[in-house]
Amino acid sequence: LSHLLDTEQLQRTERGGLIIGREGEKIVNNHHFLTVFITPEYLLVKDENRTIGTVDKVYPVGVRFALAGLTWETVDVNIKSKVIFVKRVPGISVVDWNVDFEVELHTRLVRKIREILKTDGTYPYLSERCRERLTEIQYIARNSGILTNLVTPLSDTKYAVFPWVGTRQLITLNYALRRRKIKSKLPWRTCVYLEVFYNGTAEELESVIEDILSSDLDLYDLFLPDNIQIDGKYNEFIPVDLLRKQFIEDYLDFEGLKTDMKSYNELL
Repeated sequence: LSHLLDTEQLQRTERGGLIIGREGEKIVNNHHFLTVFITPEYLLVKDENRTIGTVDKVYPVGVRFALAGLTWETVDVNIKSKVIFVKRVPGISVVDWNVDFEVELHTRLVRKIREILKTDGTYPYLSERCRERLTEIQYIARNSGILTNLVTPLSDTKYAVFPWVGTRQLITLNYALRRRKIKSKLPWRTCVYLEVFYNGTAEELESVIEDILSSDLDLYDLFLPDNIQIDGKYNEFIPVDLLRKQFIEDYLDFEGLKTDMKSYNELL
């Protein structure tokens, strides 16, 4: 409440009541405020007067990107009207598409991925090329040791940790390792493993993980980024410390990590 008053989203009346403040009026009088979910903003892409499609971010002048199966180059951008003017060019776009949403994987889904990699099952709905690719991935997974080993060496000091748990549990383990001053990272959000840099053996790293799982970890002691938060439409109006607390309480899942890792040996 104090934060909303300080930022003039709310204002106290002479009798001690609360009304919408000067800054708050700018927000609530906009139709975007009434929608429940975060609404992505799209820009219209035009080749002269012909509409090509829409994109979810601004491509600066001179940048080439793919849309509608063709490659286009930005010639002008009208931010106010949310229009990108382009011209068709030959060649292939080198710009990656970004999705306008983030997903997370449940432990059951991750374990299903492992099951598919472990078996020789084929799926009739796959194309010939997809079946070949799946066979290649299954072969690599079985021979790399990731299906049977928690820790797989990638180099003398770099390891891949495959606990086969969901995104929330994996992120919790990631920060728990950092709490032990071990450099760890999740390569991308839907990744199912951690890249860990550790000056020791794979067995020693496994022992560290086992020690974490048997400890009474206080999530508030973890080294989290200052701007860590669960994405939400109204986050800009909430104090950073409350967003951090929400992430710790509602996103990190140490108990789930311990439960899922307890059943890890059953997979072997």
